Amino acid sequence: MFFVDNKFLPDQIGARIRNLLLLCSALYVSYNVLLIYILKKENEHSGIIYKIAASIKHTAVNSHAFIQPFQKEFITSLIIAAVIMIISFILVGMPGGLIIAGLQKIGIGDSIEGDNTWQAALYLSFFWPLCFPVAVLTKNYLIHQGYVGYALTGLCLSGFAWIMLVVGSVFLLFGSRSPRF
Repeated sequence: MFFVDNKFLPDQIGARIRNLLLLCSALYVSYNVLLIYILKKENEHSGIIYKIAASIKHTAVNSHAFIQPFQKEFITSLIIAAVIMIISFILVGMPGGLIIAGLQKIGIGDSIEGDNTWQAALYLSFFWPLCFPVAVLTKNYLIHQGYVGYALTGLCLSGFAWIMLVVGSVFLLFGSRSPRF
């Protein structure tokens, strides 16, 4: 619902889009439940619920097989990210606020003012630590593909790219010069 209830769309248009999306999803799910699972008029494998469950299972099995060789390293990076997130949450987003204030002081990004400051700080504090698991996944993907010489470069660049993506999205979502319709 964030994509239709944000400051980029006027309230009336966002509410109409949200209602339309909710109506379409409710009709589609009820169609699948009624015709496929209750009345059994169609093949069970053609239902949306079955397709979603099958794709989740397929993704989980493939992800587990991919992560198996470096599972300890990946879980360690997830634990580090979770600890940083918890500390940032306990500090009520102060690390993200410091990063935003430092970037604005040197002139990078739009100004974030008023009520958006705390939300932006929490957003940044919550998402930037995910650079550790992203970097570990990238490094091990490069090793798996045979690019062992580029593993350290991929580790650093993917972590840096993740942080830049999160910081850029903070200024895009919460900056004062956001596009208005």
